[in-house]
Amino acid sequence: VFLPNNVKSAAASKTENKIAYLTEEQDREFVFTADIKNGKKKRILNLPASDFTVSFRNTETIDILTKPSAFSKGYLYLTNTKTENGSSKNLNKITEGNGLNILWSYDSEKIFIFETINRQIKTRIENLKNKQTFKLPIKTFPEKCVFSRLRKEIIFCAIPLELPQHDYPDDWYMGKVNFKDNLYEINYETGDSRALNQKIENENFDIENLFLDTEENYVFFIDKNDKKLWRVRIRDGN
Repeated sequence: VFLPNNVKSAAASKTENKIAYLTEEQDREFVFTADIKNGKKKRILNLPASDFTVSFRNTETIDILTKPSAFSKGYLYLTNTKTENGSSKNLNKITEGNGLNILWSYDSEKIFIFETINRQIKTRIENLKNKQTFKLPIKTFPEKCVFSRLRKEIIFCAIPLELPQHDYPDDWYMGKVNFKDNLYEINYETGDSRALNQKIENENFDIENLFLDTEENYVFFIDKNDKKLWRVRIRDGN
């Protein structure tokens, strides 16, 4: 099954056989939902072109996020998949910030937020259910993190050993800078953290696209340098 040629962003639901995608036509952007064969297609949003991306927050909610850049303010909106041919009035703004990028937890209650202020990276976690905010002492990117499903207060992140002055996240996306990372398990409520394997510091892993096995014995990641898949045992560090 092929999607239209003018698709700019697409995402699959983690819990249903459903996809969402965004197309651009004549200075407008349109968001569609469909089944995995692109059947039962429904247009849910009709917006001015603003270089958005789409992803699923949960079965009934879709993120509308501006593409992150150090040179512009970003916005995160939510919209309901049950709407039809809606406009910007159907968007619920969650947050905004310069260089904004985000990562949702599996329960869709918590959100890792990345911003850049005067070329400095700022990160925090917000619990949208109880309105708590946790400032993080780490400087890293949403692409380098994954929330635990089994332990709600834990997030696993690859953290660069050095962060030279650059325009983030743009220069990292474009390959103008690469990192040497180590992997950490972080309790964002207490601020405690531990390295999963100190041997990683001796390698040159620029880590991205983290995911966990169902029992959370391992964290898997892609090395951005060569696109190879790796895994690290969580429990004993081997």
